[in-house]
Amino acid sequence: MVRYSGARLRRAARAAAAAAVATSLVTVAVVWGRHLLTNALVAPSWNVLERASWIAAVVAVAVPAAVAGHTALLKRRTRWQTSVRIGRIPPEPTWFQHRPDLLGQPAARWRSRDPVPTQVLSGLGGVGKTQIAAAFARQAAARGDLKLLIWIPVCGQDSIITAYAEAARALALADDQVHPQQAADQLMVWLEHTDQNWLIVWDKLDSPADAAEWWPPASKHGRTVVTTRRRDAVLDAGRRTLITVDLFTADESVAYLRRAVGKPVQRQHAVALAKDLDHLPLALAQAAAFIRDRELDCVAYRRRLGDVRLRLADVVPPEDGLPDNHRTTLAATWVLSIEAADKAGPPGLAHSILDLACLLQPEAIPLAFFTSTPAIDYITLNGELRQESDILDVLHTLDRLNLVTCNQRTALVQTHVLIQRAIRDDLDADSLDVLARTAADALLEIWPEVEPDRLREQMLRANALVLFETARTSLIEPRTHPLHFRTTDSLVEAGNHDAATAILRQLLAEQTRIIGADHADSLTTRRHLADALEENDPREAAAAYGRLLDDCVRIMGPGHPYTLVTRCEVVKRNADHDYPQHALARFEELLGDCRRILGPDDPVTLGVHAALANWHGDAGHFDMANEVYREVLAAETRLFGPDHPTTLRTRNNLLCIQQDSGMTLDGSVSFRELVEEYTRVFGPDHPRTLATRANLAFAIGEAGDVEGAADACQTLLDDYARVFGADHFEVVVMRLALSYWHAHVDAACRTKGSSPER
Repeated sequence: MVRYSGARLRRAARAAAAAAVATSLVTVAVVWGRHLLTNALVAPSWNVLERASWIAAVVAVAVPAAVAGHTALLKRRTRWQTSVRIGRIPPEPTWFQHRPDLLGQPAARWRSRDPVPTQVLSGLGGVGKTQIAAAFARQAAARGDLKLLIWIPVCGQDSIITAYAEAARALALADDQVHPQQAADQLMVWLEHTDQNWLIVWDKLDSPADAAEWWPPASKHGRTVVTTRRRDAVLDAGRRTLITVDLFTADESVAYLRRAVGKPVQRQHAVALAKDLDHLPLALAQAAAFIRDRELDCVAYRRRLGDVRLRLADVVPPEDGLPDNHRTTLAATWVLSIEAADKAGPPGLAHSILDLACLLQPEAIPLAFFTSTPAIDYITLNGELRQESDILDVLHTLDRLNLVTCNQRTALVQTHVLIQRAIRDDLDADSLDVLARTAADALLEIWPEVEPDRLREQMLRANALVLFETARTSLIEPRTHPLHFRTTDSLVEAGNHDAATAILRQLLAEQTRIIGADHADSLTTRRHLADALEENDPREAAAAYGRLLDDCVRIMGPGHPYTLVTRCEVVKRNADHDYPQHALARFEELLGDCRRILGPDDPVTLGVHAALANWHGDAGHFDMANEVYREVLAAETRLFGPDHPTTLRTRNNLLCIQQDSGMTLDGSVSFRELVEEYTRVFGPDHPRTLATRANLAFAIGEAGDVEGAADACQTLLDDYARVFGADHFEVVVMRLALSYWHAHVDAACRTKGSSPER
């Protein structure tokens, strides 16, 4: 490339000026000579001299102006032709997905009159930061007005200094004998004061400390773009702006797959595959290449991807077959970041924390999960944990490296599903077993017996269900983890009986295959399954309990606590079809066996005692039912406390018995107190709270306030529909209750001779 120095341009200008003067003199001489030849020996007239002078003046002005214009054009051409480019911009991928909203268009950026801040592209490895920066650099270079473009793959501070020094020598700011750091200093001065456009790109800045003294200045003639996996505060300070590069949107993912797969793809299949890959651009690119190479389609690839027997490396191209100049496979993309996190904190902690996170729901893991006792024990065993705050510090480090997102405000941790899978691929069977039981113990510890926050309980259930999918066998053999039953009980409490039934059926099938149908844990699952069936199919639930009792007696014997519990459930369900005296006799016999074998204060004994009280109430023995319920309530308050769910349930049943018996106690006042207790303990939207409010509405109507009962039912109907949906069974029941009280309001109004207001 030819370079024109300033001295050479000055010499050309001086030569042009001299030529203009000479041209003027020659012009006068030519005019004078012509006159002499034409008018021999005749003195030239004044008109002739005047004409010659005018011609010379025009020439003297026109020639320098032309030379000056040519010189300016030469300067402009020189500025374009002498552009310096250091480093190689990565080529554009074959199916590049443009995202101009992140950096904008170069033309718009260079029109700014104010210095533009350094733009730092930050994001998870594989989201396409380098490709976005490269596209911006190519567009800027194509404009033709860049004096300097530097692309630096950052590998420590020396790589920055070396590239700066090379640029300084190319711009003739320093010669080859100058030390690289001094040459880099000269470039920094030039960047700050030049009026020529420049662009500097730092690609993959792994450590902000490497850039401490070498950030290019903010300039209206210059732009700086940085790509990094970090999101430290220093990257968003001063004249720097942190730009988060997120995953593809759903539409971007589908558009990419449809172009990259190389064959027609139905949108529904592209949407499903993009969701499986969680819209990570690198994963989509390598999956598309794998599909093309193996001549698959999206459906077949999804089957391979979902096969837990295959590692993540088995569903992407090998390293020598990666598309678009990818340097690493998908599984190896985050290795450097994980190693950096381990170096930044106590050794081993980052790996241990990611191990725990890899089995749970990627979208929302409770922060308390990582500081639970089981989690701390696991981390201490595998890393150097000095104090609990180390865990939060390492989570913050993982956040800065974009491996997780740790939100202190919501107390949630997020990560990417493919990072989880890459970590799981490195676990052997024994490690997976230990890790799965640790995660289950931790979830069970942070899952309170009563959870008033429905959204938090949904999140806990979601994490448990993902854990069951990723480590099913580990949580069944040798013993079935109780987290299974905590999860299904929560679903039943929330009114989602179908989901609970499906989970328990699947669990029972796995147990039968792995530990056998007669195992105690399999019997436990059958009992929970019968409970879940009760709401939708009471007859099937009763039959399931009958079969379970026969097996309990055969396997465990008639006096085993589990057999007694099952007997209680069978007696309760058979009581409706038995003579009252026969049913009471069965309950009395069962209660005697429980007191003799388990003791009077055992929860099973108290449950049977409460069932006996309830049956006395159903049989119309209100005095006896009231007396027995009071005994049970006193024992449960003493053993469990006044806020325990079992205690509150017994209080509710006692009030219902008193109300049914027509006792003088003001039931509405007592139910109001109980509603307040349920709201405080369970939360306003919990099914038990709503059921107690329904009892309160009925008590209000029974006390004579039919309009108040109708208003309470209307409010409750709205809440049931909001919580459970308009088609839920409880909504239908509440509509019937509302119609019942509206009928009483109408009757009361007719008696008074007025019409009700709706």
